[in-house]
Amino acid sequence: MNLAIALGSVSGLVGIDVDDPDQYSPLEKKIPEISGTARSKTPRGYHFYFNTDKNFPNTMTFLGLQDVELRSRGLYCVAPDSVVDGITYVWENPLDNALELPDHILPFLHEHDAPVSSVYPPFRSDGQKCIQQILNRDIEKGLRNDSLFCLYCLLLKKNKPSHAVRIIRTKNFNLARSLTENELFWVCSDVKESYNLFGCDAVRKRLPFVDCSGCKFFYRGFRMKENLILKHYKSIPDRSPVKVKILEIIELFFDGELPSITKLSRTAKIDWRIVDKAVKELKMEGIL
Repeated sequence: MNLAIALGSVSGLVGIDVDDPDQYSPLEKKIPEISGTARSKTPRGYHFYFNTDKNFPNTMTFLGLQDVELRSRGLYCVAPDSVVDGITYVWENPLDNALELPDHILPFLHEHDAPVSSVYPPFRSDGQKCIQQILNRDIEKGLRNDSLFCLYCLLLKKNKPSHAVRIIRTKNFNLARSLTENELFWVCSDVKESYNLFGCDAVRKRLPFVDCSGCKFFYRGFRMKENLILKHYKSIPDRSPVKVKILEIIELFFDGELPSITKLSRTAKIDWRIVDKAVKELKMEGIL
């Protein structure tokens, strides 16, 4: 039976997981005390432990070093005497020798009470509030898969898949109850190309905690003045019935968010070429 060491304020410990032994030297330059604190040998590298009564966001690129992970609240490290893939974890410096977390690295850390988005690498987006709401929330069991799925879809619109995965994995590690790597893999593999059609309506259906009020992305353009536009457009004598129907469908079925021409055509039950022409004209008229 394998054992684990809980991390965070529950145990008064923070762990540093080094999966690449070549990163030990640059890590020691940043934290000279690393050589004197508790340390265990793992199949791929080392686990280092420091004493602290604080919780910190978990990050997979601690101090900017690849394959060096800071582990705190909600996570654990496999304990010595455990056997994984036939290799036994062993103490090289026992846990009793764990040092206090050095003060000089505290400015590089953020306590977990701070917005968790502060630990993520920069990313591009259209300014959707729901992205920050997902990042800043410690998502409860039952919403983790949907939250990470939605976040991944939204990030893919403006970021490379590898960068989106990096943020998703960091978010997962920041959760008090993280998904396993296998569970996370299936969350990301479910996306495929569907992210191109993924928008506000899909996010709201999956995540009840999301608040779209005041979101520049959701309320811009047509959605912001939909009632006035519809009322005005219906009052025009020579108005196009097709355009009116399209505007009504966008409002009723898609919450004011313009879907793809294919999706709009199927919902309206109108030939896609007619829908495409009407949407282009509505855009030229400044309605959409």
